Amino acid sequence: MEEAEFSKVHTPNSLFAKVRTSLHSRELVRTSNFMESTTGEFVEFKATLRKNPVLANLESYLSVFNLAFTFEDKISGKSQKQE
Repeated sequence: MEEAEFSKVHTPNSLFAKVRTSLHSRELVRTSNFMESTTGEFVEFKATLRKNPVLANLESYLSVFNLAFTFEDKISGKSQKQE
């Protein structure tokens, strides 16, 4: 006779999916006419999340500077080894 023990681990995503499915099956989620919603009511909508363009530009500048410093370090290291 074989015995086996299993433990099921839920991730935050799987728990959210279960709650969402349960709420939808009980028709407790509003997916339209949001202006008619009341306090405490669940609403679901689709949206596009975009990074702030200013922050995106700053991050790209930072990566260029990091790349330049990396090359500078490699060039400095080579010249010191030659001396």
